[in-house]
Amino acid sequence: MVEINLTSNAEILGIEGDKHPLPLYMQFNVPVALSTDDEGVLRTSLTEQYQRAILTYHFSYPTIKNLVRNSIYYSFLPGKNLWNDEKYSGLNSACAKDSLAAKTVSPSCQTFLNNNEKAAMQWDLEKRFFDFEKQAI
Repeated sequence: MVEINLTSNAEILGIEGDKHPLPLYMQFNVPVALSTDDEGVLRTSLTEQYQRAILTYHFSYPTIKNLVRNSIYYSFLPGKNLWNDEKYSGLNSACAKDSLAAKTVSPSCQTFLNNNEKAAMQWDLEKRFFDFEKQAI
């Protein structure tokens, strides 16, 4: 996975817009996540990086959603992924029958989430996506 710091790349390296390799990475399915330097360097936040990506590259909501997912999927958090693959096409078998809409999860899913910090963070993220999308409709 390649971490992209859009503001740093623009301000420090002078690489932005169509000169930036981000669209090329995505065209060739290189996993990408947005990140930012320490706020002490350029005083930017991760929110600003997503805003810049949307305004510069006109990314769709599903594209942004996958960039956010990538940041956890490829992270060094301990434990297994919630997802079967990097395309986010299916949940781990322990949670495959569970719903993000439910207030509780099955015992097998709860055990899996308790034992895998990465999966637990991914579950929380998906629940947040679900709640946001439900509100947006």
